[in-house]
Amino acid sequence: HRVVNTLGEMFLKNLPDDLIKFEYPIWLWKNGIESDWPSIGETVPYKLDITPVFEKKWRAVKMHRSQLGEIIHDDPNGFVLTDELLEPFNTDTEYFFVGRKDLQTLDHAYFDKLYSRQNDPWNFRNSEYELLKYQSSIRALGRRRFDSGLELGCSIGIHTGMLSEICENLTAVDINEIAVREAQKNCSKISNIIFKVMDVVKVFPDGKFDLVTFCEMGYYLSKKDLTELFLNLSNALLPDGNLLMVHWTPFVPDYPLSGDDVHDSFSNFAVMTGLFKEIARDRHEFYRLQVWRKV
Repeated sequence: HRVVNTLGEMFLKNLPDDLIKFEYPIWLWKNGIESDWPSIGETVPYKLDITPVFEKKWRAVKMHRSQLGEIIHDDPNGFVLTDELLEPFNTDTEYFFVGRKDLQTLDHAYFDKLYSRQNDPWNFRNSEYELLKYQSSIRALGRRRFDSGLELGCSIGIHTGMLSEICENLTAVDINEIAVREAQKNCSKISNIIFKVMDVVKVFPDGKFDLVTFCEMGYYLSKKDLTELFLNLSNALLPDGNLLMVHWTPFVPDYPLSGDDVHDSFSNFAVMTGLFKEIARDRHEFYRLQVWRKV
């Protein structure tokens, strides 16, 4: 694992920018030392459920006679796959390290393509998972009411409607025009929301807010653009204002970052600037939630 020859190095250096590399650890589990493991941030762990084919895989492993001690006649001390070495592979889950070259921020063309196919591409309108996540988000903000809220990445406005109930005034923005039109329809009976079509990486909304929600969009950004956005939302948030962050954490090939990358980056930003204190957190199987207060 993680040892390649010169030709291999040349190949890896010339990979296309959008190619994703999956590394499958074999000897690492039992024979690896600390320096063999990827450093933090170098790769993303990925789990693959192989339950439907586990028996076939295990039969294939058992057929690998040359490394099971059955036909190594010329080298009595030759390498053998012992039961101990095979132990990590006798499971219904395969583990990979996913590494790739830095990806750029996903721009409006990516979302235009998504919404042109389906005006609710993530099934926000009918998903029980999304509903429960939205309810958890609102609970995490406590019983506080906010004078002025800003929702970054409102999509079709399902969460927007719930946020409007705890805000006197709410500005909801999204990069995609179709999404904003759907949000306006879904919130047509609510009078305290202003919707805007905006690419917040290029132009951040004007105004000061005591609530900013930054949910399910940070992983669309490059590290550079994410840091710049942290600065902008920090400047827009009033003292004692709340920042709500919620992000999907499993690996998605299209996204420049993972949900954990986004939250870890903001945690580092909060420590570096001294401007934020964490007041609530939740770790779900599929998402990570944090609430920060500007101090």
